[in-house]
This record gives sequence, structure tokens and C-alpha cells, in this order.
Amino acid sequence: MSFDYPVGVIPARGGSKGLWRKNLRKVGKSHYPPDGKPLLWYSIKLAQAAVDAGILKRAIVSSEDAEIIEYAKAEGADVPFVRPAELARDDTPDFPVMKHAIDFLAANGPEPDVCVMIRPTSPLRTLEDVRDVLATLTEDATGVRSCVDAPSHPYWCKKLEDGFLVPFVDGKSEKSYPNRQTLESAPAFALCGFLDAFRTENLKFDEIFGGRIALYKVGRDRAVDINVEVDLDYAELLLARLPHPPFAM
Repeated sequence: MSFDYPVGVIPARGGSKGLWRKNLRKVGKSHYPPDGKPLLWYSIKLAQAAVDAGILKRAIVSSEDAEIIEYAKAEGADVPFVRPAELARDDTPDFPVMKHAIDFLAANGPEPDVCVMIRPTSPLRTLEDVRDVLATLTEDATGVRSCVDAPSHPYWCKKLEDGFLVPFVDGKSEKSYPNRQTLESAPAFALCGFLDAFRTENLKFDEIFGGRIALYKVGRDRAVDINVEVDLDYAELLLARLPHPPFAM
């Protein structure tokens, strides 16, 4: 399906509770010795490649942080505004950040009809992923979320009630689903933040992805979502296995 004006938004705030200044932390030392490149660099280069290939019409960085903005501009990124500080707190959800970016673009140029969210925390994406995520946004879908097979199926999870473990999903437990083969009848997926896309008209209804969300399934060997220190180590390992940077694949 073709779109009139698809855009990409890289949300890159300065703070992070789990990993300090994580958007500027470096990975990929095997490709870019001695220290690798900042996480933000991978998203910027992917976005630039998508624009150059005509997949996206425009791709921007949204940040409130002076250092991030300076770095992004030095790498040739499109940074058309400074995100308001109140939209960059630890508890700020995605919705106001995306709405602010799309409203700005619509007020200062062609109105985007589709947006791809390119989070810096996932550096193993390729140009083909951007194409495929947009292709997954079919005519009857309002959004696309990237997911992996849930590493721990909800039917095997527990919660505490009155100090004791009970099934996380009422009536579903390992008694009914004793092995992984039995779980295949009820596949579960975990959001991974790899690449997401949405129709911008959803924002008018105070939603990002709407009510008909398509699945973009990603292998766990590429779906690292960097939020703590060990995630950086895992991303380093996965990047070292690649013959060249993932955005060029």
C-alpha cells in the first residue's frame, strides 16, 4: 500500500532512569573501533537511508536535550524543533511526544499520513524492516507494533495474591499447558520497540496505534531493546555477528 507523506520520528530524550544518557551510549565496536557508535547514530543513519531510498518523505529527531540535538545535527539529522521539557520526563508516554512532532510537521509543511517510530534503543534494524513495517500497515490496519515471541508465556506466569502465587491469567496454568508444544495453540507476543508505525489520523482520537493493530514479528536475535547495562552487552554481541552495519543490509 502506498502513502501520501510517510515520515519517521526518532524520539531521543536526554534522560533515562535505567541507563544514564542511553541514547548517546556506544555499541558496535567490532565495526567502528575502538568504542563503536552512539545508539542514536544507528537510528539517524537508518532514517537517512529510508529518506534517500524514497521510503520516507522526511525523518526527524525529537529531543529536548542540547547535547543530543547538537550531535544529531552534526550527523546531518533533521531536528526542526526543541521538544518541550514537559514532554521529556521519565513518566511521559509516547502519545504527547508523537502528537507534538506530527502537529509541528503538519503546521510547517505537508501533513504526514503515516509515521514510523524509530526508537534509538534498537540498533539492529535494516532498511528492509522500514519497508516491511509500512507494507504491514495494510488498508484495514490502523497501526503496526513490532513484537517477538513472548519469552515467558502468560499461561506460565504467576502473580501474588494474599502472599501466594496464582495463575497470571485466571484459569490458565502449566497444568493445562504442560509443555511448549501445548502453548502453540495460543501464541503470545511481547512488544519489543523495534519499529512501529501508525496512521496519524489516530492522534485525533487520543490514540497512537488505533484499534486494529497489525503484527510485525521480529526474531529475538535482532530485537534487543536497550534499557539497562546488560542490554548494551547483548547488542554488542549481536552486532559483532553482522558482516556490516545493519541499516545497510
